[in-house]
Amino acid sequence: MSVLFVLFILVPIAELFLIIKVGAFLGIFSTLAILILDSFIGAWLVKRQCLSLIR
Repeated sequence: MSVLFVLFILVPIAELFLIIKVGAFLGIFSTLAILILDSFIGAWLVKRQCLSLIR
């Protein structure tokens, strides 16, 4: 199997495992707040990079 294929399988599994562990430690609302904040930061970075690419 390709290394890339294995990474596409293992990385999401590891991410879900980590989210579940953080949720068990911090609680559901704190975990959701972290995930939403992470999404906004990611969207902001994509927008920033896109605008710098256009210029």
